[in-house]
Amino acid sequence: IFQLQAGIQLEEAVVKGYPMIRMEVDRLIYDVEQDTTAYRSKALDILGKLPFVTIDPKSKNLQVMGGGNYAITVNGRKSLFLSEANQYVAQLLQADKMKTIELVMTPTGRYADKTAVINIVTSGSLPDGIVGNLLVDANHEYIRPDLAATSKIKKLIYQIEYIPEYQYYHKLNSQSLTLNHLGSIRHRTETAETEWSRDHRQDISLRASYDLNERNLLTLSGNYTFYKEKAYADEHSRIADIADQTIKELDAENRDILKNNAFKASLNYQKTFSDQSDRMLTATYSVEHNTDHDTYRQNLFNGADSTDSKAISTNRLRLTEHTLGVDYSHPFNKQHSYFVTGKTVFRHYSSDGTSQNGNTAPSANEDLTYNQQVYSLTASYTWRHKKFMLMPQISFEVTNNNMQFTETTDWQNKCFFDVIPQLLFIYQMGVKSSWTLSYSKPAFRPDIYYLNPFVNDSDPTHIIVGNPRLKPEKKHVFNIAYRFFAPKFEINASANYAYSSNAIYPYDYVNEDGIRTTTYGNIGRSDIVALNLGLRYRNLNKINAWLNGTTTYSHYSYSENDYPLW
Repeated sequence: IFQLQAGIQLEEAVVKGYPMIRMEVDRLIYDVEQDTTAYRSKALDILGKLPFVTIDPKSKNLQVMGGGNYAITVNGRKSLFLSEANQYVAQLLQADKMKTIELVMTPTGRYADKTAVINIVTSGSLPDGIVGNLLVDANHEYIRPDLAATSKIKKLIYQIEYIPEYQYYHKLNSQSLTLNHLGSIRHRTETAETEWSRDHRQDISLRASYDLNERNLLTLSGNYTFYKEKAYADEHSRIADIADQTIKELDAENRDILKNNAFKASLNYQKTFSDQSDRMLTATYSVEHNTDHDTYRQNLFNGADSTDSKAISTNRLRLTEHTLGVDYSHPFNKQHSYFVTGKTVFRHYSSDGTSQNGNTAPSANEDLTYNQQVYSLTASYTWRHKKFMLMPQISFEVTNNNMQFTETTDWQNKCFFDVIPQLLFIYQMGVKSSWTLSYSKPAFRPDIYYLNPFVNDSDPTHIIVGNPRLKPEKKHVFNIAYRFFAPKFEINASANYAYSSNAIYPYDYVNEDGIRTTTYGNIGRSDIVALNLGLRYRNLNKINAWLNGTTTYSHYSYSENDYPLW
């Protein structure tokens, strides 16, 4: 009971409601400290309260905007403590250590290739501890254990993961009918094929991060993979003329043993500045080395002339790649900021092989040496004002390809220079909804897999060959997106239209021997329309339902082609 003396005038007081989740022009901000139930919740439960974020009830993996292409940062810096590949360690992070969680729905700068970024702002040091995880996925064809452990010891966070996989016996039976036309000649090919394989792989990875101090972070990641596959295929083909009279019958037994060793490592340094926490310098170096060993054996029997042939080919393909990148972001104030990044990539492919037909001596088989250098420079400027955000960006990219496909041929050089513009505009309609418009002109530069003129004729009825005359594919991409959230209902919808006047696409033709051949070409125009819709309804802890749908329409057309019967 409060008793007030009569005649005393009280001072006025204004009480304002403060929402736990509020929208800014490019992000949602969840104020964890305003949530009175947060201190009793796990970190994953807190993240699950964010709009457009769902948690798989089985794997506990996060999905943002219906997918997994996102990044998680702690206090603006990349951290292994809550990473996309290691989300279960969130059990170590207590909710009372969180101040706010930001969901950046339109990332820019070094995260421009991500769908979203989740940034967790903490109010104290993260706790030490260790978390182990064991998952086993198995059925009648394979078994895949996943053993991982993550620990934080003062400034050091590390994760070790080991995944062995054993693939058991499985068979696939297929039948096909192909009609090949070449002038007045028509061939009918009937094929019955049985395939099966046995393979296993070993994956081991190490990720670690170390806080040099509160402004400097060092991260290291490495992965080693060993893979071995034994593939078998038995095939019977019958080739007939227009009257369905048998011209040739082929029986083939193919045995293929593939071994792959891959090693990847990356070293990353991040520096933030004392005057502005959003001002950041990042330097990255990564190296990758892959080696493939392929041994292929084929027995081919021709029933028409009773000939029998045997072939053995071996090939070793090696790839070494070095990447160095530096980027710098600097916000002048809340309205203006810019981002600059540069990257260089050096790739070296080499391949050597031998082949033996019948009792002939082994001979050289299409040796390959391929060097590629990529240089890129990107700059963007971001302007924010109340409910508007505008970001123009431009990239300059140079790709130099040097190729020698056999020791007796001359070196071939292809150099691509591309200017890639991009424009992004966001309008926040209210406190719960926003519209996003964007335009970009990306370029797809064909690499060795498209350019290599090596003729793969391991299947006698189907030849695959690359095309060294390809040009980069230029696209125009337009996108519009709408997002809305309420305590119980969310909408995430987008429409995308892309077209290219020199689209790269595989096509088939029949060569002079009547054999179907697949290659790549700048065939003409492509138009792609994609619609995406995500709906979610949740009612406290009782109901959590979401629906994601995508539909895509693709159309390819050409006016002139060297192979009009494609």
